[in-house]
Formats: sequence, structure tokens, C-alpha cells
Amino acid sequence: MCADPRLLSAPPTMTGMECPKCAAPVVDDAAAFCSRCGAPLGAPQAAATDQLPIAPEEGVPGGEASKIPGGDTSKIETAQAADPPDTGAAPSRGNADVVGEIFYSLRSLLVSRGWVRASQAAGVGFLALLAIGAAFVLLAKLLSPAFGSGENPLWMLTRIVLAGLWSIGVTIERDAAGSSVLPLGALVVFGWVLVQAARRVGERSGAVTLRERAVDGLKIGVPFALICFLAAVVFRIRTEGAEIGADPGAALLVSLAWGSLFGALGGLRAGASFLDLARRAARGADRLRPGVAEGLWAGGVMIATTLVLGLAAVLLFLVIGLAGARSVPLSFSDAVVFVVALVAFLPNVVAGASGFALGAPIEFLARTIDGAAVERRASLILGGQGARGYAYVLLLIPAAACFFGGYVARRRTADSAALPVVLAAAAAAYALGLCILVALSSMRVGQGFLGHGNYLVAAGDPAATLLLGALWAGVFGYAGWRTAEQQATP
Repeated sequence: MCADPRLLSAPPTMTGMECPKCAAPVVDDAAAFCSRCGAPLGAPQAAATDQLPIAPEEGVPGGEASKIPGGDTSKIETAQAADPPDTGAAPSRGNADVVGEIFYSLRSLLVSRGWVRASQAAGVGFLALLAIGAAFVLLAKLLSPAFGSGENPLWMLTRIVLAGLWSIGVTIERDAAGSSVLPLGALVVFGWVLVQAARRVGERSGAVTLRERAVDGLKIGVPFALICFLAAVVFRIRTEGAEIGADPGAALLVSLAWGSLFGALGGLRAGASFLDLARRAARGADRLRPGVAEGLWAGGVMIATTLVLGLAAVLLFLVIGLAGARSVPLSFSDAVVFVVALVAFLPNVVAGASGFALGAPIEFLARTIDGAAVERRASLILGGQGARGYAYVLLLIPAAACFFGGYVARRRTADSAALPVVLAAAAAAYALGLCILVALSSMRVGQGFLGHGNYLVAAGDPAATLLLGALWAGVFGYAGWRTAEQQATP
């Protein structure tokens, strides 16, 4: 049987291809080499080889890919364009990125050092200052109903700021004349607010020791001083005749002193009460010299007793004066003025009366006549114009206070031989404490505010107070010591 010639000539595979060398049938049409002899097949059969990724040789651009016939190097070129060679230069950054990094670093530094919390507490203290200034402006409005009528809010805010700075002792100047008054009652209110704010700062700072908490509170003085300095520079009253404003230098120094002092007290208060702090301070002083602690306690008792008796005397004289005065109808505004003035200036009057009771001279201006200042100097011991007879009863105040302090000191001291050290420490604490109070209680108003001359109210003599206080504490403290010693002896 004869086979079909078409069947004999047809390739045995479906591809219909054969090796050009050995004529072997090619089963895979995508093969690059012959499966029998290994000879390379033609270009159509090398399509699979063209698709193989061949890595370029090192140091040769394009590598072997350029040698491949019909090779596609677009992917390799794209990869090289996307990855430029590293030249060692840092990538350039914009100005916004640099400023942002600096701001972030500075903020992190301020937060870690506690300056942000200190600034927040300083802001609370300045708000308290504004509230006190608003109280004084209200006082002026009640005294003069026409004050501030028809003025804008900025006009009123300027006077509130100046009154607040004035309430902590910052000098207010007008035509080179100053008004320096420190209402001790207003200072106590401001100090209490700042101590509470500093106490929260100390509690949140994570400080452990009292020293660290005191340092955290001490930082409050810096931002508070800057705020008061800027307020003194910005808020000024400019009239046709003169310019009234706070002294920027005085504002900076005074606010720094009070802010640091009350801030440190608040930081210490975060770790212990004031009574515990006083006990620790007394124990620390007693380690240096036995008997110093008892003396400091005795001096504190003397000061507290003097102020309490002085307050009672001032209130007694005030009641007697009001009882002997004519019957004057008292309105609501008059009552508010009296209460505000009493809270703000009563500590000044008590401190001045305590120094006067020691015998220290006090100067004040009674009135001005034809442009001349008529001053008066009064003292119970050191001469001057003297005082009325009933005023000499005030001498019993320091006598009783120092006697009681010496009595308490002997009851607290186990060794009677420590008498010289105890009395010396008590006299030093008593005299120095009253000297500071008398110096702070002085009030001076310049001629630019009240006419010709200087208006001095309760301006005591701190030097005389220091000397007389030490004398009273030594003499009557010794009497109280001996009295307690005799009672303890069978």
C-alpha cells in the first residue's frame, strides 16, 4: 500500500520546524537550541532568549544588554535614572523646614526646662495684678464719679495696668516726680495667688527635693518681670501737660524680686507646709549653734505678738475716732471705698504703728501752704514734736511682745546656759523683721500728683527701728526668760 506523499513530507510535529543542521524536528517553537545536536536555532526560535533579563557588567554602562540582538534596555535605563549615583552631598531643604526644626527644638528645650509652666504661672500672676489694679480704679471711680466718663476701653485698661504695677511698689512717674507706695494688703493678695500658681508648677514638674522645687518656682520671676517690663513700656498716659507712666527699670527689678520670691515660696510649698519649712530651717540653724533655733522661734513670736497688738490698737483708735466724729450719712459707695482702702492699707498702718510704738520717729506731711511743704516729725522717745498723752500707751506693745517671746524661749530651751545665744538670735530676728516691715510700709507721693512738696504718710525710720527693736527684745526678752526660769524652779 502506498503512503500519501503529503504525509511523508509533513513534519512529525505541530510546529513544522526542523533543525537547520541535523534536520531534527523542533518540538518547542520557542526553543533557542536544538534538542539533538545543540546547534543554535534561527532568529524566530530565539524569541525566548531575547526576553531573558541579562544583568549589566560592573563598570560598563548597559553591560551585555547592548550585545543582545534586539535586546530591550528601557527598564535598565529607567532604573538607572531613578537611582542617581550617591555623590555624598546632603539633600537640600527649604527654609520652612529649617525654621520648623529650630522652633521644635526650642520648644522642646523650653518644655523640658520648665519655662513653659513658669510662663503660665507668670501669666496667672499678671492677671491677679490686673484684678488688683481694677479694684483701685473702681476706688477712684467711687471717689470721683466723673472719672473715666465717656472714655474708651483702652483708656481704662491703661489705668488698670498702671494701678496694678503701682500696687507692687513700682514707681509711677509724672514730670520727673514719682509716687512710690506699696499697699501691703494688695501685695499679700497678689503673693497668695502667685504662691498657689507656683505650687502647681512644683507639683507637675516632677522635682523630688525641696531645692529642685524652689528652683522651678524661682523661674517664674523671669517671665513675670518681662511681662511687667513690656506693660510699663506700652501702657502710658499722654496728656497735653505731662506724661504719666511706670518706670520700666523699676518695673523690671521690682517684679523680678516679687515674682522670684513668691515663686520660690510656692515651689517649697509644693513639698511641705510653711510650718514644716520653718521647723527645718530652725533645725538647720540649730546645727550650727545650739540655741539659735529657740531664739528664732522667740523672735517670730515677738513679731507676731507686736503686729497683733498693733492691729488691736489701730482698730481701737479708729473706733474711738469714728465714735467722736459727727454723724455723716454713709452711702454704699462710701462703704465700698472704706473696705477696699482698709484691706489694701491696713497692714501699712499696723506696721507703721508698730515701729512708732518702739519709739522710732515717723514723718508725714500734714498739708501744703503757699507751695511750701509743712512736715511733721513725731516720736515717743527720740524727740520731735512728741505725741498726745494717750499715745504713750503704745509703748506697752513692744514691752509685752518681747516679754512674752523671752518667756516662750525659756520654756522651749532645756539648757539655761544658752541664754546669750537665744536672746541674741531673738533680738536679731525681731529687729530685722520690724525694720523690713517699716521700710515697706512707707508711702511717698510726689508733687506731680498732689501739688507742691512731698506727701509722706507713715514714713518710719528703718534704722531707728532696727536699733530700738534689738534693745527692746534684749531687755524685756531677758525679763521674760527670768520669769519663766523662776516658775520652773521649785
